[in-house]
Formats: sequence, C-alpha cells, structure tokens
Amino acid sequence: MAKQKAAETSKSPEPFVFPPTAKNVLTGLFILAFLLAVFLRFYDLERKPLHHDEGVNAWFLLNLKKDFPAGWKYDYQNYHGPFLFFTHIIPLSIKETIFSLRCSVAVFGSLLILLLWPLRRKIGRAGVTAAAFLLALSPTNLFFARTNIHETYFAFFSLAAVVAAAVAWGFWPRADPVETPEVARRPLAITVEEEGRTRVRER
Repeated sequence: MAKQKAAETSKSPEPFVFPPTAKNVLTGLFILAFLLAVFLRFYDLERKPLHHDEGVNAWFLLNLKKDFPAGWKYDYQNYHGPFLFFTHIIPLSIKETIFSLRCSVAVFGSLLILLLWPLRRKIGRAGVTAAAFLLALSPTNLFFARTNIHETYFAFFSLAAVVAAAVAWGFWPRADPVETPEVARRPLAITVEEEGRTRVRER
C-alpha cells in the first residue's frame, strides 16, 4: 500500500489542456493575426519610395525581363542568388509597377505567420498565437516584408527549416517506456505447505 502511494505521488503532473472553447478562440485569434499581417503588408504598398537596394534589384529584374532567362547571371560582387529575381519576374511581367515589384515579398512575409501553426504541439496554441501577433506587428519584420530585398526570404526559409525539423522529430518513431523489473539468478527451493491425506486401497 505504501509503495502504491509512493508511486502515485511520484507521477509527473498532467499537462494543461485547453478546453475546446478556448482552443477555438485561440485558433480564431491566430487567423486574425494572419489576416492582420496580410493587411499590413499589402496596404498602400506603393506609398514608400524605392530605396537603393530595391532600385538595384529592379534594374536586375528589368534586364531579366528584356532577355528572359539569359538576362540574369551570377555576379560575385552582388552575392544574390536567382530566387528573388525569378520569383519577382512573374508579377513584373504582368505590369511594371512598384506593387508588382514588392508583392512577392509581401506574400512570403504573410506566409511567415502561417508557418508558426505546426509548432502548436511544441509551444502550444497560446504560444503560436502570441508569436503570430508579434510577427504581424513587428516593425522590423513589417519593413522588410514591404521591401523588395532578400531578408524576408531568409526569415521564411529559416523558419520553414525549423518547422520541418520539429515536425520530423514529432513523427520520428520512438520506443514506448515499459517497466523492467530486475531479474537475477538465485537457488530454486520448492516446498509444500499444504496438508493432505493419502488413501490407498487394496484390490
């Protein structure tokens, strides 16, 4: 009895689980954070003038558009790969505007919020919802998500790698813990403690 009580007291406490209503509220707040991020990243996207880096990238993009796909080649002094250019050439081919120049970055900046959702099993729904609002309202993240440069892509694919690793770790097969009592070799002794009667009949 004492051993049973000791085992019960040594058990780890059960993890806190949100009730279904709270889960729905947190899911709704996460969706709200994503919609807020989309609004802030696309609203009046052309208002800010192009700065130097955007101008350089726009020059590369226009050259690529004139002679696709040979218009772009790797420049060791630029150190930028082709992802930004081959991604942005699609909207820029439709219409040459500042919005077309920046919309792909705004899309990835918005999708960055959705990448947090698979982490809810690691940091909880409250954790991913809080992180979603922090990312959506972050001035630094918002600035780069409205600017035609590479930083938003770095953040997106870095977080995507973390999420992929967390998901893979979650699905990785593991052995279930079992109780393993100690087994040892000892002398074997057999005794009979019951009393009985032996009846013998002659035939």
